[in-house]
Amino acid sequence: MSYKSGFVLVILALILLPTTMSVLDKWDKSEVEYKQNCDVETRMMMHTTDPIDPELCEELLSAKEFNLLIFLITLSGFMISSLAGLILILPISDFDFDSYRRLR
Repeated sequence: MSYKSGFVLVILALILLPTTMSVLDKWDKSEVEYKQNCDVETRMMMHTTDPIDPELCEELLSAKEFNLLIFLITLSGFMISSLAGLILILPISDFDFDSYRRLR
């Protein structure tokens, strides 16, 4: 039974991997857009003299934070499901603590 659950978790991890990568790309794009429109240093390097729109910056900041949250959730789901799946699939060792104490 644990093998079946392990394989399901590994398949879930394989599905979450490309999802995590696409969400990472979306978060990266939102961060670049925020820096281009609202970060003073980046705007100075780009020689942009337009005034900063506070409403746009607020929207871009909330979108950037939301995309970061979604990325962290998908990354956590990927890591947990892959590790739990591998733990359930891989064989359990017969090497217990008493055996370890006898070896010492």
